[in-house]
Amino acid sequence: MNDKILYRAKSYVVNETPLYHDCGRLCDHCCCHGDDKTGMELFPGEFEMENLQQCGALHGNIFVCHGQCDRKHRPYACMIFPLFPLLAKEDDGRLNVHLHFDVRARSLCPLTFAQLRPDFIRSVRRSVLVLCEDEDYRSCLLESSEKMRDAIRLNSMLNLPDLCSF
Repeated sequence: MNDKILYRAKSYVVNETPLYHDCGRLCDHCCCHGDDKTGMELFPGEFEMENLQQCGALHGNIFVCHGQCDRKHRPYACMIFPLFPLLAKEDDGRLNVHLHFDVRARSLCPLTFAQLRPDFIRSVRRSVLVLCEDEDYRSCLLESSEKMRDAIRLNSMLNLPDLCSF
């Protein structure tokens, strides 16, 4: 994986936030606390690349925050939360990128039914497109997208309300 690509992708979202104020005030920053099953999934090599050891712990490929960190050193998944990029390859080889509320955020993030800042959504989409320039990141995102689609289908079977796509 190309570290420069990830740094470039993060540069689009590092100063963007979902709301015009600190959304953590709505939920006491619950996405910044977790256990070995409720953290953020990292890209391969991201833990070492970002020196995240200072901010939290790694459980497999799940990063669990200590509760506070410098925004510029957060994992990519934290920067784009509560959104998740859903990638799909078209028959003609083109790649479609849709942003969807992360279904795993439903139980903890009040933003899953909120109106997010359009600038945040645009920045996340641009950052995902940068990641897609790298074959390894694109493959990782495609694989994660399939897992998220499975979770979306499961939510649908459970008759849970659908979360928005952008």
